[in-house]
Amino acid sequence: MKFILIFHANLNYSQLKTEKQSFVCKESYGALADFFTQRFPQVKWCFESSGFTLDYLAENTPEVLKKYQEIFKKKNCEFIGSPYAHSILTSFPYEDGLYSLKFALESYQKHLGFVPKVGWNPEGCWTAKIPEMFKDAGYETLITDWESYLKSNDEAIKQAESYQDKTSKDGLKLLSDKINPADRTLHFPLQIIPGLKGVMRTDRVSAKTLYYFQGDLKFEELIKSIDKFSAEKEGFLIVYAEDAEYLGTTAWYHLKYHNQFRFFEENPESFDRLDRLIKALQERGDFCTISEATKEFPAIEKPFHIDDGLAWHNAYAVAWASTPWAERLDPECDKVRRMIKKAEDKATTDREKQKIKEAWFYLIQAENSDGRWPPPPFEPAENNIKFCKEALRKAERILG
Repeated sequence: MKFILIFHANLNYSQLKTEKQSFVCKESYGALADFFTQRFPQVKWCFESSGFTLDYLAENTPEVLKKYQEIFKKKNCEFIGSPYAHSILTSFPYEDGLYSLKFALESYQKHLGFVPKVGWNPEGCWTAKIPEMFKDAGYETLITDWESYLKSNDEAIKQAESYQDKTSKDGLKLLSDKINPADRTLHFPLQIIPGLKGVMRTDRVSAKTLYYFQGDLKFEELIKSIDKFSAEKEGFLIVYAEDAEYLGTTAWYHLKYHNQFRFFEENPESFDRLDRLIKALQERGDFCTISEATKEFPAIEKPFHIDDGLAWHNAYAVAWASTPWAERLDPECDKVRRMIKKAEDKATTDREKQKIKEAWFYLIQAENSDGRWPPPPFEPAENNIKFCKEALRKAERILG
């Protein structure tokens, strides 16, 4: 069995104060780069970053960006791409999502000298347009959600694991006893649409690894789950595909799982836990990247389907579109989008077209998910809301 580790970096993280972003860059992203370089230089792994995160690294912590530039040259770490400012792609028109993906690709080309071929879809929010969007942006592989896939294709699992409240996130109730841990859809690539493959991650392993990094799950319990889902020894298993911020910091963990209003505290012990996990995985198999897995293992010849509206963590995409701040900000985004469309109809010069592109750039930043999340009784941090509002004002000034 080949094992895959994916670390998702998003500096637009809700409740991540502006003054603490550099701390996260150094103590999480930078420390993660040092961890693999110093302790496991031969281990393959994957790092995903939004375009906004890379732009921030370049401007504020260039020493961290340089570490990743060197790591990518050595080919042991695969870079994975995503929308520019972590927007929920199902919440906005197709054109907005495509712009967001393409602006991110411009950032990757500028700072890394290449563009990725594997894509990360924020929160796994799904409609049939998502694979087309990533393919149109130039991606060849998309990371998808096994729980969503199972619910969409097995009525018994759907009945066991679906829940009524579609407006809350992380309804993690994985109750079905019908799961086959050797199911090939978890361990081999699938053909989502012609020209775009998919690989599956599962909360039955990935979320447990997160709990382990934060000290809430015993090592033996995690290894038991990993052994259960890798017993057949064929194909690959994505062991972790969650936030990079849970390495080095506590990110949202205390609020999410203990209802304590604490964010992004130091957590250096998480790297020792990662060290122990990697050593255990080395005893059980080898590591690979997503692209290596899709090349080594044949794609399953099976129709691919996920129901519109599903998201990972057993949630629904509508949860991000129905918070009070989504209901306030989304109409403002609609207004700016209409202004852009009118400007596009009138633009004739290169300068006018460039200005319109700049307006799109700020609009897709205003669509950032973390200016809308979480729902009551909590709300986004002031700086997350400000980020979206300022982007809207910049777009309006350009169009004016």
